[in-house]
Amino acid sequence: MTGSNRCTKCGETKPVSEFYRHISHKNGLSNQCKICVRSEQRTYYAGHKEAVAEYGRSRREDATYRQSRRTYMSTYGPAYYERHKDRIREEHHSWQASHRESVAERNRIARRTERGRALGIACWHRYKGRKEGALGYDYTTAEMIAARCEMWGGRCYVCGGPMQAIDHVKPISKGGAHLPCNLRPICKSCNSSKNARWPYALSGSAAT
Repeated sequence: MTGSNRCTKCGETKPVSEFYRHISHKNGLSNQCKICVRSEQRTYYAGHKEAVAEYGRSRREDATYRQSRRTYMSTYGPAYYERHKDRIREEHHSWQASHRESVAERNRIARRTERGRALGIACWHRYKGRKEGALGYDYTTAEMIAARCEMWGGRCYVCGGPMQAIDHVKPISKGGAHLPCNLRPICKSCNSSKNARWPYALSGSAAT
């Protein structure tokens, strides 16, 4: 849309790109320019912070609203990302670079907890499964893998030692899927010993 429009608040005539769309108006534009609209919004928010915050909380707690947001994000989220993925990735990398110390500290704190370690390992294996084209990589989330590790008590399913990795019981190279039913916590020693063997028989008490 080309041309200009006059703002009813500041009285200035500006290009139509300086106005928000408004389908109920004949020209399809709002009466006030973007600068005036934003100024009004900031003024209103400054005087009604508590009311705005309460409204936001009530909307987030409303089940209908949550469902509508899930539907919206599942429909438009992936499409938006595909259109702007280069810019999003660039902004993400730029933010990570400018906040390197705080990100590193946050990761150190997360790794101190058992669930944090499990999530870190799970994210890596999800990336690996996607890279190798394993079945289920687009379904299995890091949280699902972390829950799978918790089910095993965060212990190696072969020897019972502390978990240090995630194992595909049936290796991906042998046709195994990246699904929770095929994932178990394992220590590095047992993971190295097992390697890509299939079938793999557990010995002694580890099989119980």
